[in-house]
Amino acid sequence: MVDPMFPCCRVMPHQQQQCLTSAPHCLASALATSHLIAITLLLSAVPPCCCCCRCCSLVAALQQRLIQCCPAALACLSCSLPLLLPRGGSLRLWRQLGAIVQQQGVHLSASQLCEVLTVVQAADLAVPTLWLKQAMTKIQGSLLKLNLPQSSRALAASVALGYNPPKPWLDTYMQRFRSGLSELNPEGLVDVLRALSTAGVLPSHDWLTDFEKDVGRRFGFIGPVELSSTAFLFANLAHIPSDTWRQRFMSEALKFRVYYTGNEVTQVVWSGVRMGCKPDEQWLEGYVQQMHEQLKNLQAYQIAFTFAALQKLGASFEPAMIDDVLDAYALRLHEAQPSDTALVLVTVARLKHVTSYKWLEDVLDSCQASMLQYDGPELVTLLWSLAQLHHQPGHEWLNIFCEASEGRLAALSGSQLAQLLYGFAQLKWEPPAAWMEGYLRQTQALLAAGDFTGRDAASLLSSLSTLQHTPSEQWLHACLQLLYFKMPELDPEGLASVAISLAKLSVVVGNGQWLESYVSLTLPRLSAMNVETQVNLLSGLAVFGADLPRAWVAAFQLMCVQQAEAGKMTAGQLEQVLVALSSRRVTPSSALCQLYFDKSLPELQHTSQSSIAATLLALQQAGVQPDAHWLEALVGVVRETIRSYSLVELNGVSKALGAFEAGGMKQRWLSDLVAYLKEFFLH
Repeated sequence: MVDPMFPCCRVMPHQQQQCLTSAPHCLASALATSHLIAITLLLSAVPPCCCCCRCCSLVAALQQRLIQCCPAALACLSCSLPLLLPRGGSLRLWRQLGAIVQQQGVHLSASQLCEVLTVVQAADLAVPTLWLKQAMTKIQGSLLKLNLPQSSRALAASVALGYNPPKPWLDTYMQRFRSGLSELNPEGLVDVLRALSTAGVLPSHDWLTDFEKDVGRRFGFIGPVELSSTAFLFANLAHIPSDTWRQRFMSEALKFRVYYTGNEVTQVVWSGVRMGCKPDEQWLEGYVQQMHEQLKNLQAYQIAFTFAALQKLGASFEPAMIDDVLDAYALRLHEAQPSDTALVLVTVARLKHVTSYKWLEDVLDSCQASMLQYDGPELVTLLWSLAQLHHQPGHEWLNIFCEASEGRLAALSGSQLAQLLYGFAQLKWEPPAAWMEGYLRQTQALLAAGDFTGRDAASLLSSLSTLQHTPSEQWLHACLQLLYFKMPELDPEGLASVAISLAKLSVVVGNGQWLESYVSLTLPRLSAMNVETQVNLLSGLAVFGADLPRAWVAAFQLMCVQQAEAGKMTAGQLEQVLVALSSRRVTPSSALCQLYFDKSLPELQHTSQSSIAATLLALQQAGVQPDAHWLEALVGVVRETIRSYSLVELNGVSKALGAFEAGGMKQRWLSDLVAYLKEFFLH
């Protein structure tokens, strides 16, 4: 029976396999070459109980016939012999084989040398540079005759062994590469590009542009494999083809969709993302359906990359479709890499899909078991996704996460560090003190070096305020110093969050150059903020004691009046504005006050004592005489709930009402309450 992978080797019946593996080693020299290779395959698959002398005789016999081996046989050896390496005496056998390879190399054909180089590189054999040079020179003479995978393996092996072929060799190879790209599978292409990168001879922009035009002229005549391989090449080299080329690629890829299975589906959609393609709805629906049909044939990493790429391209997924994808991935969790799981979770988070609790817990259990295998960015993605999914994994899981991430903080960028703390803040879970100390030390160094964007620095402050963790003065100084120069790049909400976060942390920024610059930057951005942000911004500035320019105050009040009239502001928000303005000795406009009286009147019965006291004091400090109808209703509420007030609150109410009476509010209901309160505090 012929082995379909290696036609020169014949697969023997089970009884004959047992006979050969247990035969005396003296018979090795009498066996056919194909049988020797078959025994090598068997020995690499069975438990390491065979004796070293048997392996020695096997390799010795193979060494004598190395020149007679066809390329397929040598490729077979390159797959099997590395598996024998951990066994007793195998390293010595490899060295013997390496010596024979060097001696007999001149007698091997170019095709055989390509495979032998793969064996030498797989075993990490030490061979002289001169030998590598001679081997690659011989291969160069047949480059245009060899198939592309053969010559590509030789190139990758040579570079890995420390020898970079000269420019004429590479020029000839690139000529063959251009005409036979579709012969390489994705893994082979990545190996070639890695080798070319190491040798410093990646295809130039001009080469890629010419190749793009060449393929573009042949659209309609090239097959599905060449199409996907070309796209994969461009994607790996970050080459963005023209709009016309990409549109034609999308059209051809849609036509070939039904021919793509397994890895080819992943290759096409991932390449589409990297090339910046913008497929239409028909294209996306077609490939979503193709992925769904191919789920049973996809490996874990293929599911992750295809799912993420389609989401990135703008595909819409039915909830049931997403569940099918996640179920298929769950079946392959045992083979999944950390990057795969992180990619699946972040895609689910971006789609805002509500997963089943069991699925998520199973995935998190898998993550916990292999947490130390995750690199820094993968850990960041993992936590950010959980925060977006609003899933609390529990203290034990998070503590293990902190242990795994603590040693990787130094390798994270400013953006990744900001996302990491954002995840903890959204989960309302503060990491251990030691972790926070290391985290703040690392972020302080990056802040001082200017390695944070303004947005990420603002995010740090926001997350710290959510966790109620006030950093050191040195940290705050580094953060505010960076923000001073990068505040102009912040969007309106991000800019407002700086003051709001600092106020929540009870950090007071005094009047000066920083605060003046901040206030001036907020003025043109006020209208782009939502109502809640506007109100909280004013409250934060009031906490700082900021000197607000007249133009700023006028613009803010006008905006509040317009939004209140449009029904976009609540009575509570208007009250917050009045209190903040009065704390800065600013008199609110009559229109703003009247809107507050009208909106709060129906809600007075449900207003807290502290809120009533604060509002009355604010009106008194601002010198505003309240609406008589509103004040009468409020006095009635105070009378009914007077026993619920604290002494401090009641004292504030008494002073404010007395000021209103002295200011001209002569009403019996007001005078009676003021007199009662005076009597109360007198005694």
